[in-house]
Amino acid sequence: MKNNILNWNKFVLTFILSSFLFLPSGCSTDIPAITNIVCFSPEEFGAIGDGKSDDTIPIQKAINAAAESGGGIVQLKARNYIHSSIDIPGSGVTLNGIWAAGDRKGTELIYRLDTGNHIYITSQAYGTKVQRIRLSSKKSCKSGSAILISGNKTSIEDVYIDDGLFNGITISGKIGKVANNTTLNRCFVRAINGNWAYKTENAEIVFCRNISFDSEIKEGSKNTDGFLIGSNSDSVNLEFCRFLKAKNGIIIDDNLKIQKKPNWIRLESVATENCSDSGFLLLGYKHAIIRACYSHNNHRNGLENVENAGFLSISSGTTIQTNGQNGILFKNVGKAIISESIITRNSKTEHRKYSAILISEVTGSVVISGNIFGNHITKTKEFCGIEVKKKCSGTVIINSNSFDGGFSGPAIKDDTARILVD
Repeated sequence: MKNNILNWNKFVLTFILSSFLFLPSGCSTDIPAITNIVCFSPEEFGAIGDGKSDDTIPIQKAINAAAESGGGIVQLKARNYIHSSIDIPGSGVTLNGIWAAGDRKGTELIYRLDTGNHIYITSQAYGTKVQRIRLSSKKSCKSGSAILISGNKTSIEDVYIDDGLFNGITISGKIGKVANNTTLNRCFVRAINGNWAYKTENAEIVFCRNISFDSEIKEGSKNTDGFLIGSNSDSVNLEFCRFLKAKNGIIIDDNLKIQKKPNWIRLESVATENCSDSGFLLLGYKHAIIRACYSHNNHRNGLENVENAGFLSISSGTTIQTNGQNGILFKNVGKAIISESIITRNSKTEHRKYSAILISEVTGSVVISGNIFGNHITKTKEFCGIEVKKKCSGTVIINSNSFDGGFSGPAIKDDTARILVD
């Protein structure tokens, strides 16, 4: 029995030592020691990483070698690599950098062109990972994305996208082939030049956590939307995300009109702040769920639900604090439920008229229950809690809400005689 125990201890010790002894020299210490893993270094193919030399070919050769071997890690050092467009084909390729923490110098990929995609994860790619990298550009880009994802089971983590680039991260499958199962975690887009920081189109099962966009540093980004959820996007989930000083914080838009509407969109603990238009702009979808979200100081509406909409649920402490026209605007809506939320006005700007919820055109039904409405600004000439316009042909049910003072207009204004108040 004693000999068996000794033999077992020797086996465990040998296994642990072999894991460290046979770890390829090119790998970063940030990567766990895993046997049978293959590492490739762009330096082995001639990369310099001095911020001056064009390292496109060495980086691409390292990526191709990893793909041809059935997968592997392309380990980038804490250097500045100048490059043009990089493609990631094949399966199991990880593009791994060294994250800059504190005064530590990290990996930076610097794009040298003003058009095209920084990194393209092709439709043939499967299980791609891009992590611990900063992306920037030498020139002010006029088109393209920092990362374009067309492959399946892609993970983007700890990526910082900086000035000069056009669009941020775009998840878009080819026609007839969606990009499936994409994860974005701890990604930050800052002050880009294009139309969106993040976008999905022809994509299924997208999970985003702790991603953000901040255009505060660069005024030119005021026309950039935070996150555009486009046509044929199915099961898109955002958690603990923040979009600051975008044009619109979140857009759900059936933009192509010829494909499937965005479906099963879930936003939880998502904040939109100081957007030049609306915090949340919903322009066409089948099902959308908004829980515990925050829309603050957006200049048009806190939430606009205005075209070709399906079923919407707003709940669980969602807070709409706006300095614009309305808290929530409903127009051409199917069905909606607003419950356990807070809709208030908090701007010092004088407006002629404001409604916490304005319902213009509803063909289905809207249920407004258990919410808190308030107005903290005395300069608003006419403030309504809930206003229903004549064009509304559906049913509006209102019950158990709290109207917390500050109303210069009626708490409930009904032009239709179709409201059911309990």
